[in-house]
Amino acid sequence: MPPAMIRRPFEGAADTARDEEGLRRALATVADGCAWIAALDEDQLDSIAERRSAIERCLSSVRDALGLVRTHADVVTAEPQTDEFAWDDGPAPAESPVARVPDTVAIAFVAGFALRGRESALLAADVRDRWQVLAAVDGAAREIERTASAVDAAVTGEPTLRSSSLGEAIRIRRAYVRFGAAVAAGEPPGSDELASRLRLAGTAIVKLVGDESHSRIRAGDRRAIRALHDRILAWLRAGGDDRVAGARLWQELASLSVLLMGINRRPELVMHDGAAIARALAAIEQSRPEDVAREAASLMGRDAELDALVQQGAPAAAIRAALLRVADALTDGERAREIDDGTAPRRRDP
Repeated sequence: MPPAMIRRPFEGAADTARDEEGLRRALATVADGCAWIAALDEDQLDSIAERRSAIERCLSSVRDALGLVRTHADVVTAEPQTDEFAWDDGPAPAESPVARVPDTVAIAFVAGFALRGRESALLAADVRDRWQVLAAVDGAAREIERTASAVDAAVTGEPTLRSSSLGEAIRIRRAYVRFGAAVAAGEPPGSDELASRLRLAGTAIVKLVGDESHSRIRAGDRRAIRALHDRILAWLRAGGDDRVAGARLWQELASLSVLLMGINRRPELVMHDGAAIARALAAIEQSRPEDVAREAASLMGRDAELDALVQQGAPAAAIRAALLRVADALTDGERAREIDDGTAPRRRDP
């Protein structure tokens, strides 16, 4: 795109993003401006005009966020972080203090690359493909939210998200748990019950698509869910007699169930679940069963064995042991992601 066509960040961005607090507030404003994307459904992108409009609106927000993080990184690193150039009297100290670069600068530097990637994806999206447009728009909005959350945590010192994305992730995970229970993907059907089980799976998919959390499911997952549903319906309409094709559909269903539970790798859920486990363990030690039940409910989907123990009303000692095991698994998972051959933690594309 020619330089003249590149939209400049919103007015006052340079001054707004000069310090950490200004960057935090400005990014929050941009992220809040993407709220319309949270309610965007593939059925709302019927026409090419609607898809072009969605891309243009989202591009505007991405470029605002990109302008903010670039301005912050440029301004802060260009300004001296110590008073070594402002001595009024006397010689310079023998050793000048080391300049401190705010954490937000590192975040802004990394976010600049990520947001530029999202900008490229939006520009490359084929407006003839509603799913491609939805994936590009949804991914860009999530990137802006991640950046705003990271800056918020760096400035406030609180490891919490600034938006409702945590609540959405918990609701989506619960919907996935209900879906998995309904299809019983871990219990392969016999050849004589293949048609009935796939019919039940089709019904479970319809319920998942109709769930209030559906619009916040990642676009790629939504596409996979819809595509599998279409193939199941086609197989049933063809009579459901092709056992080989039916078995293949069941394998796809089982794989999809596992794929969907990859939601547990989301940083906001890892952070939440670790804190919820700590609160649940404290509640067990203090004999507060109501608090244990509340925290365990928010963990639904993190671990099947823990879920079963909670549903069965197992003794506190058994639930405590399961919580400790899950806590260890979370810690090991985080350590593995940090090592990851020296690379940054991997993100799951929408």
